[in-house]
Amino acid sequence: MMRVSLAACLLLSIAASQASAQGVANKSWPWAHEPGTGESGPLSSEASNIDARDSASVIAPHFEGPAIGQNAAPAAYLRLAEADLDRHNTGEAQQALEMAETRLLDKVTPASAADVPDQNPVVGDISNALQALGRGDITAARDFVRVALRQ
Repeated sequence: MMRVSLAACLLLSIAASQASAQGVANKSWPWAHEPGTGESGPLSSEASNIDARDSASVIAPHFEGPAIGQNAAPAAYLRLAEADLDRHNTGEAQQALEMAETRLLDKVTPASAADVPDQNPVVGDISNALQALGRGDITAARDFVRVALRQ
């Protein structure tokens, strides 16, 4: 039993060494990990991993946090998404849309209604904007954001 444990430790040690060496070799990759922050993953400025058409990896990229902070109102995130779409900053727009959607869905739901989709039309507009963004249709995404802002 001791031999198995020593062999496993040796294999894990070799794997860790190789992973560490690869990290040094790939230092030019735009990773957003900073020790102690809890955030990691490839850093990107382009929308991706919204649906199967725009997913090149099972690992979704990390976007910079929104300039308005983490606890803004949904309308503030939607205005930020609109501005990002106007500048073709698709990654930032995706992040802002996802934050707006999260804020709208952040509520207490009775257990009996947990499987019922949200009926808020703004949530639907945000979902449609994200799907348009996933297709690369910035104009349609912007139109859905503007409809959501009017509601």
